[in-house]
Amino acid sequence: MGPGDGDDDEAPSPFKDWAPWCVIGAEVTLSATGEVAKVTGFGSGGDSACSVVLKASGAGRSVSAQDLQPIAPSRSDRARAFAGDYAGIAGTMNGVDDDGLGGILRVNAYDVYGETDYAVVQMVDVVKLAEW
Repeated sequence: MGPGDGDDDEAPSPFKDWAPWCVIGAEVTLSATGEVAKVTGFGSGGDSACSVVLKASGAGRSVSAQDLQPIAPSRSDRARAFAGDYAGIAGTMNGVDDDGLGGILRVNAYDVYGETDYAVVQMVDVVKLAEW
């Protein structure tokens, strides 16, 4: 098990060049319908397919990662950094700046990083994790 809370697959996005936020457990919206979904898997062979589960109905669907938009976390949301100094760690947003550009992520597995149990992150480097 790597850094994070162990509840989510911690592998990086297979679309790191154009959708690094698309990770297992990420809460996203479907661009075409605005429906909220959770990423649950990826296609094979380099295609851009993602498996998602819709929040409202629980129905599964396969969509292109290009058709998804990440949801930014708010205070108290579970989140995962996918870029920056703390890429790969998961935790709870302890605070978000008034301008929405930065925040503090309370790291759930802080012992992995020694004494660091809070990470100052740029909001463009984190994605909300679905809690449903």
